[in-house]
Amino acid sequence: MVAALRSIDHLPLEHRDKAWLDWFEELSLSATVDDQPIPRGTMHLRAANATTRLADVSGTPQRIVPMRRDHGILFALIVAGRGRLVAPHQAFDLADGDMMVLGTADDWSLTFRSDFRAFILQAAAGPLEARLGRSGIRLPKVLGSTVVAAVAKSGLRTLGSNLETSGAADLTAAEVALTELVASALLGEVREPAGSLTGVQTAHFRRVAATIDARLSDPDLALALIARLEGLSVRYAQKLFEGRGESFSEYVRQQRLEHCRIDLADPNHAHESVAAIGQRWGFRDQSHFSRTFGATFGMSPRQVRRTRSQTDEAYPLRGKPDGRKSAAARPAPMLQAAMDRPPTARARERTDHWHLPATAETVHWGFFSRSLPPVLRVDPGDSVTVETLTQHAGDDWQRMVAGDSGAESVFDWSPEHKRVDRRGAGPANASIFGRGAGEGFGVHIMTGPIYVRGAEPGDVLEIEFVEIRPRPSAAFPGKAFASNVSAWWGYPQRGRCTATNGSRRPTPSALSTRRSTILAYPSTTARFRIAT
Repeated sequence: MVAALRSIDHLPLEHRDKAWLDWFEELSLSATVDDQPIPRGTMHLRAANATTRLADVSGTPQRIVPMRRDHGILFALIVAGRGRLVAPHQAFDLADGDMMVLGTADDWSLTFRSDFRAFILQAAAGPLEARLGRSGIRLPKVLGSTVVAAVAKSGLRTLGSNLETSGAADLTAAEVALTELVASALLGEVREPAGSLTGVQTAHFRRVAATIDARLSDPDLALALIARLEGLSVRYAQKLFEGRGESFSEYVRQQRLEHCRIDLADPNHAHESVAAIGQRWGFRDQSHFSRTFGATFGMSPRQVRRTRSQTDEAYPLRGKPDGRKSAAARPAPMLQAAMDRPPTARARERTDHWHLPATAETVHWGFFSRSLPPVLRVDPGDSVTVETLTQHAGDDWQRMVAGDSGAESVFDWSPEHKRVDRRGAGPANASIFGRGAGEGFGVHIMTGPIYVRGAEPGDVLEIEFVEIRPRPSAAFPGKAFASNVSAWWGYPQRGRCTATNGSRRPTPSALSTRRSTILAYPSTTARFRIAT
């Protein structure tokens, strides 16, 4: 499944309720809105296989509940917003940065009281359940402030922030890593009622589990070996598994099957046979492996692999189109603003055309950086009108800034504040030089960056400039102005200049008001098309 950004605003009013419910249904969730008849929001969804999906969801206040028909796990991180998670005998108040572990077959409700944004990773329940034990921790839970929990939150935030560039292999690897981190965090943070393992037993079991994981490929793996390696008696090690409601052999078989399922769904292992994957994780006999796998997951290993292939990207060879047309099938693109850039800074003109104005929110001054978040996201084939500004516009405020709201915001600079704070590629703290952020090393104003969906490092982007025209003056209708390369900040000298204050800088009276025909650093409006 190719990631597609879908917005309620693109749909007729009568279709919005159903569409929003259908989108949540893909995550085994349902949403209801109490205070307003029609929800508003966007959802960006990518699927790695039949059980692993990553979603970036933004919306207005609403209540989200599980459909309770599919047995899966959701790792959900609140990027922005306030909410409350309620389940039988427990409730949690949520804020920015909180991460939840939710079961799609459990009884709970999540109510957002404000506009929100959340990253949600849907995963299979088996791996987490195997780590927690059948009689272990009961979901839902909210991760605490331990180091492992912080790593899990950071991992999900990074994954969600890079959803558009993440492939199926990335999501599969992330599912494994997050499951391990979340399990470790829950085992270390949560203390359940009597009947589960004690704190000491839990610590012992985690050591035992790590030793088992390192030797899962050994088909002769036995409890006696694990107990000896960890310095425990066989009987005590056996009691650790009994306290979790399972046996050693059941735990090992489940772990092996989960690793096999992950490899079968991982594109990086597509060249390996089903038998080779089973043997790598300790299954000697392929027929026994297939029967056990089918009884556990409800489908054969080959069916899992076919399910993965059906969700592969439409263009597996990046940057090498094969002639297929995708424009008709592409969903209507929608601007997705970065978290720290307001969406009001851009406007849509036509179905496939964007207009990116030059304002304090859409420009950066005097440097390039790949860490800058994009201010606009487009699809290949879209056309974009981009406004630019010259850094010399401030030298003639009346002609090149006054009355132009975009230019005025960029050049808004007083002793108290600067709308564009960083100006140059120097250090952010340049006080040692007696300067501000960036210390002025780099002077040009650049509009962007613009993100092209589907493009990856190594691709070739074709940019076709359709039209370039000067930026009109707001104070002088019908005219446009630019700086002059053969003059002192925009004006040529007529004869020799004399300084009136002992400096070499000429006074305005010593400058000609005649314009040169050689202009540079113009403020322009450029329209171009992008192709990969």
